[in-house]
Order: sequence, then structure tokens, then C-alpha cells
Amino acid sequence: VGADTAITGYSHFVVYASSTSFEQSTPAAVALSDTSSTVSTLSLTDLDLDSTEVGGSATWGLPTDETQVSGYYVYLATDGAGAGKSSLGNVGSGTNTYAVSGDTSIAGFSHLVVYAQSSLQEQTTPASFALSDTGVTVPSVTAMTDLDLDAAEVGGTLSWGTPSSEAHVDKYYIYLATDATGAGKNAVGNENAGTFSHSVGADTAITGYSHFVVYASSTSFEQSTPAAVALSDTSSTVSTLSLTDLDLDSTEVGGSATWGLPTD
Repeated sequence: VGADTAITGYSHFVVYASSTSFEQSTPAAVALSDTSSTVSTLSLTDLDLDSTEVGGSATWGLPTDETQVSGYYVYLATDGAGAGKSSLGNVGSGTNTYAVSGDTSIAGFSHLVVYAQSSLQEQTTPASFALSDTGVTVPSVTAMTDLDLDAAEVGGTLSWGTPSSEAHVDKYYIYLATDATGAGKNAVGNENAGTFSHSVGADTAITGYSHFVVYASSTSFEQSTPAAVALSDTSSTVSTLSLTDLDLDSTEVGGSATWGLPTD
């Protein structure tokens, strides 16, 4: 019997023997048994903080009857009925969670759908969940006043703007990077949610780097796109230092030390 055979209005399968001329009048019969195994209460808390991307654990309630279920298949779809579905993965029967990878693009999709699968085929009607995208944007990073006066080193307080929402933000991670997108990043430190500045230690070497970048992070994923600010290196070294010794004793000096002031 093919999958998707509709039984609305029917109660039995019946089987008639037939000769080459006549079908018998009285069939053998069996009452129909309809297995319905759809998951319930499907949900996904998005812990990927980038816009148009999701990540986290999809969870659902198991069917009351899993007798014929061999597994569950998880998709993104363009509606709650599973149109335009794109596969994310699958898990075996008895499992009610699926780990959606961070950076999973949901552009063009509106729903997460889960289908139960038997040994025959995947069910036609899925459970569905309307996607909710957690997008956290660090508005800006303020140029840091460099209080380390050595060339190619920085130190001071780096600060950034408060996101419009800190929903699911756990920490902010600060790096040096070779460009504003975070390439070649090297960790500087981190701060808990609710803190919007970081003390950068003196003597922090910046050779080969051009930017500070700040990423918001949930408990599971660091966002892909940072806020950034170009490095500003304060170098204030005196020049032409000299001392004319006016103390005439051996192994002793005295007089005025003089130097040229830094340009900055």
C-alpha cells in the first residue's frame, strides 16, 4: 500500500478472491489502524547573535506512539507546511533534540520543521516553529586614547556602545586584528554582559595589527561580524638628551640634563 493513501471515510481493508470471470461477493476484512506520530511543542532558542543566522538546540516533544518511528528529520522551510525545505540533519527515534550549528543562514526561510520518519517514508505533514532571529549589534567601538607612550605599543581603556538588546549575550570578546572584519585576530580579553569597556594593559604590542574588534557572544556562539575601530598609537619619546657635567670630581656628575620635547 503506497504511502500517503488517504483513508478518510473508510474503516476497513477488504480482500476479494477473483476468478477469470467473477469476483467473490464476500471479502476477508481487517479494520484500519492509523499510526499518527507527529512531534509536539517544537522550539529553537537562537543563540547565534548575528542577524539572518541561527544556532542552538531545536527541541520537541516526542510522539505518544513511537512504535513505527525510525527517526526525525529537521529542515528550514519557507512556511509551516514545509514548502521549499532545506535539510539541516536528522536524529534517531527516542531523541527529542537537534543541535543547529551556529552561522546557519535563514535568509529566505521562515520556519523550522520536523518530520517523523518510518521504515517506509517521511511523513507528509511536519511539526513547525516560526523562526525568531536574535540579532545583536555592538553599535560602535570608541577610539582608545593610548596612554602607553612607546611606539608600537598601546594601553588604556577601550569602550563600546550598548546594544539595543542584550538578549542571550553572555560576554564581549576583544581582539587585535589585521582589519575591521577581524582577520588574523589575537585575543586581548573579555567582559561580561552589561560591561561596555575593557582595560587594555600597558605594553600591549600592536605590530602587524590595525584594529581593535569586539564580538558579542552567547553561551554557545561568538558572532561572526565584529564592531571595530582603527588603532591609534601614541609615541612620545624625548630627543637630543644631553648633560654637561659641571662636577669636577672623578666618578661624580652634576649639571643640567636637557632634552627636546616629544612632538606629541
